Amino acid sequence: MRYGTNTPNGYVKLNYDGAWLQQTMKGGIGWAIRDRVKWMLKTGGAGSLLCQSALMTEVEAIRDALTNVLNADFDQAIVESDSHQLI
Repeated sequence: MRYGTNTPNGYVKLNYDGAWLQQTMKGGIGWAIRDRVKWMLKTGGAGSLLCQSALMTEVEAIRDALTNVLNADFDQAIVESDSHQLI
């Protein structure tokens, strides 16, 4: 889901992405949570994940990112993704 540059009051913005290499069947993920003025609140990621496809890598990325949103007690998040297939 894409949206403009402004994040509404009370929301955080979540960006995530996954990368996958078919030859090794391994991928990496990364994510960032920002506040409404784009200050970085929390980031994370992982590498060398065994995944069956690029889509599975994207699923792992959003799962990890949303888990961290919930664990950080953010009530509302706007998700931004480049994975049209996953959305």
